Amino acid sequence: MGNEFEEFRKGYEKAAKYYNLFASNEDIPFYLSFANEFGSPVLDLAAGTGRVSFELARKGFDVFAVENSSAMLAVFREELAKQESSITNRISLHDADMRNFSLGRKFPLIIIPTSFGHALATEEQLALLRCVHDHLADSGIFILDLFPGGRQPEYASFEEPPVDIDGGRTVSRSGIMKSDPLKQILSINLTFTIRDGHTGTVLEEINQKSGAAVVFKREADLLLMLSNLECVEEFGDFSKTPYSSDSGRRILVIRKKE
Repeated sequence: MGNEFEEFRKGYEKAAKYYNLFASNEDIPFYLSFANEFGSPVLDLAAGTGRVSFELARKGFDVFAVENSSAMLAVFREELAKQESSITNRISLHDADMRNFSLGRKFPLIIIPTSFGHALATEEQLALLRCVHDHLADSGIFILDLFPGGRQPEYASFEEPPVDIDGGRTVSRSGIMKSDPLKQILSINLTFTIRDGHTGTVLEEINQKSGAAVVFKREADLLLMLSNLECVEEFGDFSKTPYSSDSGRRILVIRKKE
């Protein structure tokens, strides 16, 4: 699928161990609120290093986590090995592709935090949504977190402050983002810089290229329709503010069509 996008598929393979240090956790209370309403088990697609999965498990929910990045899985398993049995017994980790998986059961709640765009081609997005449909309970909810296509920058750069890590070192993250309007791809070039925490000397630089599909509103709506899914509510942020054209996120609450 989508061989033209192969250069964007490596994601965080070189820097997975630093992923959680720069991830926002503003979405955690949002997902917990839906887990409280719809219950276990929760299917966490593109679960990464387990950022959301672990929080759900700590609150008493059973989680099926699906991830196929070897580097992300390694970090997830390392963290899982540190947890008490009360947590590990609630998490079922699956090395599987979010675009093509079969777990043999239905879920009352399916989530895909921030990662839908990593299905880069239209056929991949449809395959993912059809897998969701097959695994969603008839009365269940699927939460789809999108970055609105019309709000993505043609060009942007950023630099984040350093974070302390082991051995008296720090790591900082900077990046450049560019949108390709023809391919509808946002390319992301990230640099992780590891420094001596005392002298500021650069010890290592890790350069990572990845990409995400730029998905516009009508396109997302059409993808849902073709997958026999429908949006029943949408928010513009994780505080559940109604979605508008000025929103920085489009968070869809989705059901199966009757």
